[in-house]
Amino acid sequence: VPNMPVIEDVLYVDGLKHNLLSICQICDKDHIVNFSSLGCEISKNGKIILRGLRTKENCYVIGDQKESSSSACYIAHLDEAQLWHQRLGHVNFRDLSKLDKYVKGLPKIS
Repeated sequence: VPNMPVIEDVLYVDGLKHNLLSICQICDKDHIVNFSSLGCEISKNGKIILRGLRTKENCYVIGDQKESSSSACYIAHLDEAQLWHQRLGHVNFRDLSKLDKYVKGLPKIS
């Protein structure tokens, strides 16, 4: 999609109903995020690159919520060990492989 900003280093959460953006990660990439009672804007170098509207549920929604041919979404797949490594704050893999004995629902990681 032309002129669509690229968001990197994202995590896919299976079953999550909506995509979420981390304001901290956006700001770490030198973007400015402004919120108001009506909506929000994300800009870089003085140019607005994304706009969102505030919903009655007090969330800010970026773009159209309906699927359209002008929208694109790419899903990155991580193996389970890498996914849990990131979810747990980059714990080392040796310790990660031991956690399944202590954490209910955590898959066995080798």
